[in-house]
Amino acid sequence: MLKFGNMVSVALCAAGLLATTGAVLSEDTIAQGATTGWIADLDVGAAFRYGSSSTTTGGAFNSGTAYGVEFDPALRLGGSFGFQYSPALDVFLSYNYIDGATRWKADFGPGADTAFDGRAHSHVVLANARYGHEFSPSTRISALLGAGIAINGLSGVVESDAVSGTKVSDIADGSVTSFAARTGLELTHDLSQNVGLKLGMGLDYYGGFKTGASRLRLGANQPIGAYELQPAWGVTVSAGLAARF
Repeated sequence: MLKFGNMVSVALCAAGLLATTGAVLSEDTIAQGATTGWIADLDVGAAFRYGSSSTTTGGAFNSGTAYGVEFDPALRLGGSFGFQYSPALDVFLSYNYIDGATRWKADFGPGADTAFDGRAHSHVVLANARYGHEFSPSTRISALLGAGIAINGLSGVVESDAVSGTKVSDIADGSVTSFAARTGLELTHDLSQNVGLKLGMGLDYYGGFKTGASRLRLGANQPIGAYELQPAWGVTVSAGLAARF
């Protein structure tokens, strides 16, 4: 598991490398024309996530087997900053926040299943490379590939009886840091020399989610086996504005 300090170090090193190489090349590349230089974008969209669980020791007495994992469509917000080295190639750091509902069930034996509902959210930081092909001077399609980390959290998880719906307990929040990756396609149309409209579709890998190892029931905290949802993937769609300067 990656620690937060290691995550910050990796991000700072990547940003430093990007800034150094960009500074070295910017004087020459900017002189070549508007298709090179610093780039940034903001986008909004949706993530359609799916996953499973291999937990067999969840809940009270570590006796619950998780199944039936579902994710609702999630809000996806993000942005990026990088450097375009040529009309075809750029590299960038990206950040995305993804948040939506999730649910699953746990089998504790005949007639003893419980259901869980909560929120699954991710902070995803990736280093990316993008290669594009121009259809015209103002329109291009690009393929991208990125890798980095995701801080995945489960919060507000409520446990209830799977049959009656009666509330049983509140599960403690939990988070885990996982390897993350993305591949996708983007279509960009320039609205001006420095601003473009961008549409994207991708496939994301987020790693895993994990609850806390306790629950609040009848006013008392009780230790439980944590539930893990993994691996989690997502098909994403987005629209945004891209700037070059």
